[in-house]
Parts: sequence; C-alpha cells; structure tokens
Amino acid sequence: MRAKVRWYVSGFVGVDGIVGNSFWDPALKKEFFYTDPARSMQSEWWGGEPLWVTAERQGGKWAVHMWPGSQANDGWGLSYLDHFNGTESLAKKTARILEWLDLPLTERPQFIVAYVPNLDSISYKFGPNTTELDLTIREVDAMLTDLLDALDAHNLTDLINIVVVSDHGMASTSGERLIFLDEIIDMSLIEHTDGWPLYGLSPFSNVNITALYKTLLLKTLAYQAKGKKHWDVYLRNENMPARWHFSNNNTIALLWVVPETGYAIVTREE
Repeated sequence: MRAKVRWYVSGFVGVDGIVGNSFWDPALKKEFFYTDPARSMQSEWWGGEPLWVTAERQGGKWAVHMWPGSQANDGWGLSYLDHFNGTESLAKKTARILEWLDLPLTERPQFIVAYVPNLDSISYKFGPNTTELDLTIREVDAMLTDLLDALDAHNLTDLINIVVVSDHGMASTSGERLIFLDEIIDMSLIEHTDGWPLYGLSPFSNVNITALYKTLLLKTLAYQAKGKKHWDVYLRNENMPARWHFSNNNTIALLWVVPETGYAIVTREE
C-alpha cells in the first residue's frame, strides 16, 4: 500500500503581506523585490504566523526545506531549516526528507515542507508547452515515485500523509501578443508599477485615481470597439473581482491592468 497522496492547488491571496513578486508599500515607502534577500527577507514584510511557528509553539518539530519565505525573520526559530539552493538535485532533496524521517523519535519532525522549484524555473525559461518542461515533469514524477517507494521500504506507509500543492499555472505568450502600457496610459502620472504579467499602477499623490481610472477605461473601450482590446482595468477598492481575494491589503496597488490570457504587458522601451 502506498502512502496517501493528496493534491491541492492553492489560491494566492496575499494575506501574509506578500501580494506579488514586486510591489511598493506606501506605508513603509519601500519596494519589495522577491529575488533580492536584502529587500525581501526582512521581518517588516511578513505578516501573520507561519504554520510551522504555530505547530512548534504546541510542542512539535517542523522541518522546512527551501520553502519560500522560510528564511525571513531569521528562520522563525525553526527546528530544521534548509536555505534555498536552486541547483540542488531532486535525488538530494529526497535523501534530505528521508534523513529527517530516520531521526530518533524525539528529534524527528512531525511535519516536513519541501519546495521543488524545477517546474517553475523551467516553465519560465522555456514556456509551458515545451519538450524541456515535459522532461522536467517526468523527473519530478520520478522523484515522487522514489519518495513513495522509500516510505514503503521504511514501513512508514500508514503513518505518512503527502500533500502536493501548486501556486499557479502558465500560458504561452508571443511577441505578436503584446499590450503596450505607455500607449494606453500616461506613464508620467505613475510613480510606481507592481507585478507582472498584470500591472499594478500607483499614481503620484496629486493625481486623482478615479479620473485616471475613467480615462484608462475609455481608452480600453475604444480599443474594444476596434477589436484590439486584450485587457481589463480594475480599481482595487471598487471592482476588483471578489474571487481573486486581491483587495484587502494596503500594499496592493490601487489601479490594475490585467491582460487576457496569452498576452503580455510591456512598455515601448522594454
């Protein structure tokens, strides 16, 4: 019998304060940028309490292997923490999980979280419908098979639950499907831009956000009349779709341009 495997796709809601890969915080007057630890791993960005902190306060032990955000706050006081390593092999990752499971009972973590970055990085590099991604899916699938076989060999099948989560999907884009942001809005009015492929726009303080939205909406409707409209515009506090859960945080920009699937937003300079 194999260990139970449960699959979940998580929805991005930003309740921890991380509302995008990059964003401007109007209260802190600082920019968050996910690949810069000097800007992204400071405690001021991270709200709420991670599951592993809650669990360890109840007397358990957690092991976190490269999970995004786990290095913030000086590691949150975790019992076991492995920092991110983008070149680590899948075999080594499996071995690390088994190493924790082989610890004496008093030292063994009750919950192990491991991040597998391979699919994400390959998808960004080559695109979602490519031979490279297909091969990587096979490699990750083989890793999961190896892990399940190892649990069987360790007689842990009936003691372990495996939960597999994912953060988002992807769509192919093209140089033929570009939306030029500086053609539909006056960028001299914008102080900060957030995110990608959708764009959050924070205008200067002297710019009326409602008037700016209406101007952008009229331009959008004009493109729609010509059959060239491939985006929607939203005000965070007015018409942001509720199903996105993307409005209840002050670090979310007030105005958003959201491209149609398969389209990308750029500027002429880019």
